[in-house]
Amino acid sequence: MVLCVVSAGISASGDVKRDVAQAAHELLRVTDAGELGIRMMNQMIDVKRRTLPDVPDKFWQDFMAEVDPDDLNRLVVPVYARHFTVAEMESMIAFYRTPAGQKLVSKLPVLTEESMMVGRQWGMELGVRIARKLKEMVWYKRNRRTHLMFGRYSCVQC
Repeated sequence: MVLCVVSAGISASGDVKRDVAQAAHELLRVTDAGELGIRMMNQMIDVKRRTLPDVPDKFWQDFMAEVDPDDLNRLVVPVYARHFTVAEMESMIAFYRTPAGQKLVSKLPVLTEESMMVGRQWGMELGVRIARKLKEMVWYKRNRRTHLMFGRYSCVQC
């Protein structure tokens, strides 16, 4: 176990090796991870503002002024070190420095937002389908004697 952790770039004490940490920090920098974190934090605060309308705007402004995206980046470095080698991170860094990688970084906030909306809609549709199937099962259970041979569900589900 310790060998696996050390080979991933983390010492037995849990500290991230310097070269792995540098690669992880650079990967976070080229992907604008800190800026993305701030955007997500602003979205969260917008929700909090709606749920806590009596809290003055100055409170939220002062709070955000104290938030340092580098704090989150420092906490995320060990996560990257557990999942990627230095060589893998260097390959990712090289990609994110290309025009295609930079475009991905610039589009990531809107991609995330639109994907969340699509995912929310999909989840609602799945919820409706689940409810419909559960209703069918309940109906089937009540009427299974007449539908044992013709029903959609097997007796195992009865």
